[in-house]
Amino acid sequence: MKEVFIALVVFGLAGAGVWFGFRYRAEQQESADARPSIENFVAENLPENSAEEEVSDDAPDEIKNEDAPPMKPDAPETIAVKILNGGAAGGSAGKVATYLKQNGYAKAEAGNANGSNTGIVVYYAPEMADEVKALQLLLLKEYKGVTSKPVADAKISEAKTAPLVVVLGA
Repeated sequence: MKEVFIALVVFGLAGAGVWFGFRYRAEQQESADARPSIENFVAENLPENSAEEEVSDDAPDEIKNEDAPPMKPDAPETIAVKILNGGAAGGSAGKVATYLKQNGYAKAEAGNANGSNTGIVVYYAPEMADEVKALQLLLLKEYKGVTSKPVADAKISEAKTAPLVVVLGA
């Protein structure tokens, strides 16, 4: 009788362990689920309840047209990109130009910039705001600390020689 009691206790403990293991696993999966829960939403956060200004009927069409597709960046092979060595090691601009050509920027060309620059900066024309993001992400895959600035912020005249200009500094 004592053996039967011990066997029941062992099986009971093993069953409880299995049940707690499955329960723990289910809780971990629920907490790891990145989708938002409906419990977090409140009516004040819905778009129809926001206090934003509505577009008037006499607003330009580009503002009123919500069905218009978003602007897409130009294809990399159509964009002229200049890579200028402004203080980096000799041959750096050529290496970056080759890297860009291998990744679709067929019009990438290397050159030199005057002065002593620091870091890697991509200067862009105003119409290239979307394209510079794609170029910066590509460069960040291979190089650290790539930043972007509008061409109006450029301190060197060579930054205005192409729609996108990458300046490699020391």
